[in-house]
Amino acid sequence: RHTRLRTVTGVQTCALPIYLALQALNLAGPLGYGTGEARARMLRGYGHYYLSEYQEALAQFGQSEALAARLGEVVTQARAVNGQAITLVTLGQYGAGMDRHLHGLQLGQASGDRVAQARTLNNIGNLYLDLRDYESALAYHQDSLALAREIGHDLMVSSASINAALDTHYLGRFEAALALNRETLRRAQAQGYRQHEFLLRANMAANLLGLGRPGEALEQAQQAARGSQALGDRENLCDAPVLRGQALLALGDGTARAALEQAVTLADELGVIFRQIEAHQALSNLLETEGDVAGALRSARVTAELERQALTELLQRRTQVTATQMKLDRKSTRLNSV
Repeated sequence: RHTRLRTVTGVQTCALPIYLALQALNLAGPLGYGTGEARARMLRGYGHYYLSEYQEALAQFGQSEALAARLGEVVTQARAVNGQAITLVTLGQYGAGMDRHLHGLQLGQASGDRVAQARTLNNIGNLYLDLRDYESALAYHQDSLALAREIGHDLMVSSASINAALDTHYLGRFEAALALNRETLRRAQAQGYRQHEFLLRANMAANLLGLGRPGEALEQAQQAARGSQALGDRENLCDAPVLRGQALLALGDGTARAALEQAVTLADELGVIFRQIEAHQALSNLLETEGDVAGALRSARVTAELERQALTELLQRRTQVTATQMKLDRKSTRLNSV
């Protein structure tokens, strides 16, 4: 239902990093400063990724990785590989994304770069979360969280904690998820992680709904919506109206329909299929309780078609990842027999 947090390198979501990285690239190239060029291309790749310019991102990450590998700059290489992995997963190429993630993990382990290891573990957990393998996702997120705590990386602790609580929620352990989210919320507020704060409030609303506490869920969903609106976080702003509508519906409040209609509009605009399913299903349930049989049926049909598409995508992704794992197992077997 909710946003999983991919761990990147800290660049901001705007065009400025691309401009700055391009300036650095223009300076590094003529000087023959390969280390600077590799890093500039890596940062430029993340800038393109944030702007949804995925082919440009892959091109920059690939050039950065090749140059960094040639120069022995393992930290930059690992960050470029991480960029390749999350871009490929975003494009639906889960097998290739898993291959890159595992390569990044090997680089981090070989170089002793524990930040790279924690980052990659978190993102592999996200991949399994997308595959709805919640037990595997939780194991990777917990490993990332433990390592992030050990090295004192506060932002990664926050990210991995949010993801671990999300896994726990999907496993039906709502009380445990709520407790972890509350602990993470206190830290996020103290450290000024505003996006995390409002994402956590939306996730806590879902936990509270799962526990049958719609009044408290409504309060958290409303705070999440206001904060996400102020930050321009459209992804979380899509979750919050769904949760608000579900809470209002559970409370028998007449404004639930308007909230869910808004949620449907936002979800369809964003085009993220799992959010569309949640929004259309909630609206269908509400229309059925209001006696609008035709409207409920329309929303139910949209939900069914979206679920069919989601299941097809899920099976394709699982097949890709399984094929990658089998290829890696065969490679490992050959190496061990040499």
